[in-house]
Amino acid sequence: MSKTKVISQLILNNLILHDDADYEGLRKNTFQLLVEEGYDSELASDISGRVKQMYLMADEADNHHKNRDEIQEDISYNAMKKSANDINDRMGHRRYSRFEIGWWKSWRHGKYSKTGFLLFRYNLLMMGIKHPIAAMENTYYLMMAGKYHNKKDWNKALLFIEKMWKNISSYSNELPLIF
Repeated sequence: MSKTKVISQLILNNLILHDDADYEGLRKNTFQLLVEEGYDSELASDISGRVKQMYLMADEADNHHKNRDEIQEDISYNAMKKSANDINDRMGHRRYSRFEIGWWKSWRHGKYSKTGFLLFRYNLLMMGIKHPIAAMENTYYLMMAGKYHNKKDWNKALLFIEKMWKNISSYSNELPLIF
């Protein structure tokens, strides 16, 4: 199996594990994803635990949103931004949390135009200003993966994750926080 297929399957596994509220499985899968990407075990262990916490915070923020508690929702999303910055720092990446967490939030709120805008900005920063077409493609691929994730059509979600991952591996050396 190619590296793109392995990484893409691991990313998809995280979506499924999150849907199943299997946070420990999500942590273990994220660890495997990071090791597959070449990170050492110590860093992968640290980051996978932080990613698990981010998913828990996202669900907490979603519950606050459903209860119309905007203050607590904002507190949760701000904690996620801090965690995302910490993860990016540990991985040696630039900080994109404003866009990373922004698109998570707008997707969960059903604001898909805003999600597309934030994803494009995120992809453009991650892939570089010299690659706007690849950033647009990745925005589309991730939006379609999300669409099929919501429909539980795992084969189509995986197809778009693979396309996205091919672009990322061609234009960026950074692992995005979508895992």
